[in-house]
Amino acid sequence: GDEVALTLLKENAGMNGVELTRGSAAGVPPAYLWGDDDSRINALEVWCRNHWTDGWGSDEKFEFDTILAGDVLYKEGLPEVFFSSVKRLLAPSGVLLLCHVPRAEVTHERVEAAAVKAGMEFEEVEKLSLPEEAKLED
Repeated sequence: GDEVALTLLKENAGMNGVELTRGSAAGVPPAYLWGDDDSRINALEVWCRNHWTDGWGSDEKFEFDTILAGDVLYKEGLPEVFFSSVKRLLAPSGVLLLCHVPRAEVTHERVEAAAVKAGMEFEEVEKLSLPEEAKLED
């Protein structure tokens, strides 16, 4: 939901030959702020159904088979609201692929605990070894 993040998404897509503009057929979805606000989820659902018409039948539940997230848990309080949101949007047999860099007290253990608390299974697949000069501090 962060406008800076959405701008970076648009720039990155452009560098990869994909044009994203609000209101276009490809388009940038409306900002979605995590949480249990039904109006935000409804706005996202309307946008997705209008832009990805082959994604869901009119009688199909609005959910995703796969959710991909990277470096989104960067401060206290985010893991719980993030996993609550993912749980609402992920199909029962769906998969969340999360790349997490521990910082601001958001350790891998806290992330795993929040995922399990939300009723999700957790599997760590591989840790990336960063070069020594890569700083993880905020």
